[in-house]
Amino acid sequence: MLRQATKLVMKIDYHIHTPLCKHAEGPMEAYVQRAIALGFSEISFLDHLTIRDVDPGLSMTPEEVPSYFEAVQRLKHRYQEAIEVKAGLEIDFDTQHADRMQRIIEAHAFDVIGCSLHYLDHFDIVTSGSAWRNGEGDPDQVCRQYFGQLEKILDYPFFDMLCHFDLFKKFNRIPREPYDELLDSVLRKVKKRNLAVEVNTSGLEHPVGEPYPSLKILKRCRALDIPVTVGSDSHAPRHIGRHFDKAGELLFEAGYDRLTTFSNRAKKSVPIV
Repeated sequence: MLRQATKLVMKIDYHIHTPLCKHAEGPMEAYVQRAIALGFSEISFLDHLTIRDVDPGLSMTPEEVPSYFEAVQRLKHRYQEAIEVKAGLEIDFDTQHADRMQRIIEAHAFDVIGCSLHYLDHFDIVTSGSAWRNGEGDPDQVCRQYFGQLEKILDYPFFDMLCHFDLFKKFNRIPREPYDELLDSVLRKVKKRNLAVEVNTSGLEHPVGEPYPSLKILKRCRALDIPVTVGSDSHAPRHIGRHFDKAGELLFEAGYDRLTTFSNRAKKSVPIV
C-alpha cells in the first residue's frame, strides 16, 4: 500500500535554483517546462542569497535580487494556466548582516524565505573541495557548532522554512556522541517560530545517501506537529522531483499525510496523496 501511495505523492517542489547562484545550469524557463512535463502542480524557485564579509561566490548578489524576482514573476504569468510558480530565497544567514537582509526581504513580495546553513563561521561544510569534505574537523564539534549557530539564526523572524536541516552529514561524517538535546532545542525554536521543515532529497545523491533530515529527525518533527514541505534542491532541470518516491516513503513512515505550500509568506496545508 505504501509504495502504491507514493506513486501519487508530492506534485510540488519547493527548492529550485537558477544560474544566478553560479553553480546551477539551464535557463529558468527550462525548469518550469520540466516541471510541467512531469505533471507538477507547483514549484518554487529558491535561489541562494549569501551576504558575508568574504563572498564565497556561490550565490546571487544583493544587486541581482530585483531582476531575479522579476524573472520569476514573468514565468509565473507566462505559465499560470499550467503550473503555479512561486518566488523564494534560500538565505545563508549571517547575523552581522541582518539589517541588510531584512531590507532585501521586505523589498519584494516573496512567497517563501528559506533558512540554510552552509558555513560555520568561515568553515565550509558543503563544497567538494572543503576541508570538511577532506577529513578535517571533528564531527562532534562540527555538529555542536552547527546546531548552536542554527539556533541563534532562528532568533531572527525572517524565515518560513528550514532547508536541509542536518546538512552537516553530507559527506557521511557522522557525530559519535548523541546530539538529541541540541536537536530538540532547535526543534522547539522551529515550532515556536511556526516554520516548516524541508525534506530535501539531494542527500540521496551525496555520500550520506539519505535525505535531509533523517527519519529520526522527521519523526521528532511529527511529534511536535511541525509542518513539512519537500524540495529537490535542483541545480539542473533534470533534478526536478528527483527521489520523491523515497521522500514519500520517509514521510509516510514518519506519520505525515500533508505537505505545506506557501503564497505571499502564508502557509497552506495540502494532502500528500
